[in-house]
Amino acid sequence: MTALAQKNRDRSIDTLRGIACILLVALHVIGENPTQGLRIEETHPLAIFTHLAFHLRMPLFAMLSGFVYAWRPAERGRMSSFWVGKGRRLVLPFLFAATAFAGINTVLGGGFAMPWGDFWQVYVFAYAHFWFIQAVLLIFVAYAVADWLFPNRPHAVALGMMILSIGLFVSPLAPDIEFLSITRAVYLFPFFALGVFMCRFDPKRFGPAAQVWAAVAVLLFVLHTMNSIADPHQVIERRAVFSLMAGLAFAGALLANRFSFLPLAWIGQYSYSIYLYHLFAVMGTQMVYNFTGEPAPWPGIAIGLAAGLLAPIGVELFTMRYLGWAAPFVIGLKGKSRQRGETSRVAPANAAV
Repeated sequence: MTALAQKNRDRSIDTLRGIACILLVALHVIGENPTQGLRIEETHPLAIFTHLAFHLRMPLFAMLSGFVYAWRPAERGRMSSFWVGKGRRLVLPFLFAATAFAGINTVLGGGFAMPWGDFWQVYVFAYAHFWFIQAVLLIFVAYAVADWLFPNRPHAVALGMMILSIGLFVSPLAPDIEFLSITRAVYLFPFFALGVFMCRFDPKRFGPAAQVWAAVAVLLFVLHTMNSIADPHQVIERRAVFSLMAGLAFAGALLANRFSFLPLAWIGQYSYSIYLYHLFAVMGTQMVYNFTGEPAPWPGIAIGLAAGLLAPIGVELFTMRYLGWAAPFVIGLKGKSRQRGETSRVAPANAAV
């Protein structure tokens, strides 16, 4: 990492990314239901934990994507460089990782196997965890158009898109369109919009409002906890009013009252690599369990988190050090220059997660 990029990274944003990464990896280690992951009952504390984190995991990722976008938005005169950056940082690694993941699952008969004749669907429909990248790219397009049309009114764009995103979220539009993850984009839109809104209106000026926001988040979390404990078998609806309120409250409260914690910030600076490759490691450990036997839940979550976080970090470090020519394809970075300034207001902001 260059000295400039390291010096200008926002550790509070990296800290929040670290939290989001841990929540995401934990979900896939534990499993979304008793037939996946550690195969634990829905009443187990770890399973309830995944329920409790539902309204924070992806909303937090989306909010941070919006916040970072607002640092270096699409602008007239630099649209081509903006999209070249997005293509290198997001699209190339998506194509590489999704192809590798689908190919391995298909060859080994994994849960995400894709018939060879339908393999093209990996790139144009929601697939595995890669749907987030498709969805956030659609949101980038929407903001690029809005910021191009109104180049001198960033605050109006932020407010207008916030209102539009909430309207689309609660509307009956696109209830189940998996093409380019359109339905998921509608789900993420308000949280991305919140990130843009808070960056452009500067959360440091919120003052007492930040504490009120935190109080509302705590209240909603208590209600969510009570519901999860009372009925751990319930299926949480993504596009429900409570899901919208909770996601905006939880993620927004963290951003409005953000803090720095170096271990989390260290993890967070590798967030995109973790997002792309964590499931390779998690599924790899589960293959090992076929020979060694499934561990108990608590050792299992420790082993799975370590594998899901450290293996992708190892992939990035190894690629940067020894395979610089492949870095744009594998992790979306520029080889040995190690320019990682996506959370810096100085360096280009091309990362989504």
